[in-house]
Amino acid sequence: MTEHQLLRIEQPKEGFSKKQKEFNLLSLKIESLHTILKDLHGANTLFRDRFLNELRPLHEVYFQHYLALVQTLDIAYGSNFYGPQEKEKLGSLIASYSQYLLQQSDGMAIKSLWEKYHRYAPEENQKDKRIEITERTLESPEIFTFQEKARSQGHDWSLEQKLHDRAEMEAGLTKAAVRKIYLDLIKNYHPDREMDEAIKQTKTVLMQEITKCYAEDNLYRLLQLQQEMENGLLQNLSELTSKALNHYIKGFKNQICQVESEIASLRETLALICQIEVVHTHNLQAVEIQFKTKLRQAKTEIRELREFSKALQDPRNLRAFLGTL
Repeated sequence: MTEHQLLRIEQPKEGFSKKQKEFNLLSLKIESLHTILKDLHGANTLFRDRFLNELRPLHEVYFQHYLALVQTLDIAYGSNFYGPQEKEKLGSLIASYSQYLLQQSDGMAIKSLWEKYHRYAPEENQKDKRIEITERTLESPEIFTFQEKARSQGHDWSLEQKLHDRAEMEAGLTKAAVRKIYLDLIKNYHPDREMDEAIKQTKTVLMQEITKCYAEDNLYRLLQLQQEMENGLLQNLSELTSKALNHYIKGFKNQICQVESEIASLRETLALICQIEVVHTHNLQAVEIQFKTKLRQAKTEIRELREFSKALQDPRNLRAFLGTL
């Protein structure tokens, strides 16, 4: 990927103005946020693939062993070896376990077990706490959608209206600044103006990026493209008026809010994929460590469940286990 030059106003002879300092600080923050954004996009792709290829297969193996355990208990329930109280406990166990399985799959085998034993289930729906592994379904679009609820405001105060009108006016001015840069760029980069085929293709790619940046109100990148068009001469930024700088600063702040929102959403998604707390996504090395821990835990739970299920195939062990309930 091409490295783009950092947008920075070089120090004028008379020193930086307050607006120029703020412009440079916001420019640095945007660069930093875009680095974080890029890393999170990569991490989400990486760990989504690792979930699908490493963790979910373990969940499926666990599920099959869990189902085999319930089927073992179902066979035991039909045996004459156990008394009425023991069968009552067996029915309650099967109802609880099959209820959990239903939350993971709607297979006919599980449905039939639930229908057969649901009368033993307690009134409150509770999953068995002794044998449990959590799996979130990645295919569910709700997992990757994080939208804030719209706030309805029924006020009609004059001050609020004035503030609203001012905000709209400033947004319009910022949009006008973005559009001015956009028009300047398409005037110079439009591929239809170029006769050389190689240069035309290059400009076509650039036009696609320019159009995308304009649609996203990406003022920062548009300014970078404008400076690159001018052969990297950034001195003209120091010649911007305070009014023009103010529009760019407001545009930068809006862009920072958008990027921070996207980063927060990506962190939540990564946390769901890796089944960790969001706070741990601030350190991608910690995410790797926690993901490996999840893999080890899943393998351990599979081994323990397999051994437990095998042990309960012996009626004496199952009777002893029912005696502990």
